[in-house]
Amino acid sequence: MQIVTVVNCPLCHSTEHKIYAVLDHRELRICFECKHLFAGKFDKQRMQKVYNEEYHGSEKDMVDWNLRNNNVWEGLCRNIKKYLEGKGVRLLDMGAGTGGFALKIKERYPEVALTLIENSYFAKIFLKNNIKDAAIYGDLFELESAMDSGKFDVITILQTLEHLENPKEICENLYGILKNGGILLLTVPNRKSYKVLFNGINDGLCFSNQTHIHFFDRAGMKKMLLDCGFSKVKRVVQLGGSNHDRLMSFFQWILRLLGFSTENRFVAIK
Repeated sequence: MQIVTVVNCPLCHSTEHKIYAVLDHRELRICFECKHLFAGKFDKQRMQKVYNEEYHGSEKDMVDWNLRNNNVWEGLCRNIKKYLEGKGVRLLDMGAGTGGFALKIKERYPEVALTLIENSYFAKIFLKNNIKDAAIYGDLFELESAMDSGKFDVITILQTLEHLENPKEICENLYGILKNGGILLLTVPNRKSYKVLFNGINDGLCFSNQTHIHFFDRAGMKKMLLDCGFSKVKRVVQLGGSNHDRLMSFFQWILRLLGFSTENRFVAIK
């Protein structure tokens, strides 16, 4: 066991928070000041074990995961299409995982220069074998130590921020290596989705995932990104970009418009 205890709210640093729920190895707390919901205690070792087993079990699992989510990667590319079509575009994907999104970028926009961050040993091997011309780093500190004066046009952090201990600090660092006028595409589970409304902390996608230690809503995420320095933050609500059929895709779009979809997508402009 490797128990982590969080004293200050990771977003506003307040010490005033109370227990919200206790799940598996996590004690969830809600901040009185900014209303952010986070794991105040968790077993880091257990979280990493679950993460590796569920997401990076084998090369076959990684290939299957990428294929199953092909429409998701397509949709995310469409969300930032206009930022990918220029010459010399540099894109950083933080938390690249099994590389499904990065592979789709290379397929659709082969001229985009890719840099990937992923700390899973098995996923990094998979990425190196399948995206040979990408620069791959284990964490943001390693990337910053190796960077030249060039910055990125586009940074993506997809279904990753909820796993990280210091989400605001990470976003501040990403802001610092983004070009002026560049964009950040960010996706996180929605703690106020229709599934959470119906099933509470047993929703199956947000709270019940043992590797999640942060739980974001629309207002909290927008405020955090603006506090990090971004000039404009907008929620992405386009139709499609999921594995649902037409009818369910339309239903998902309505949920996105209303703010009750299982995932929130944001574009933040520097």
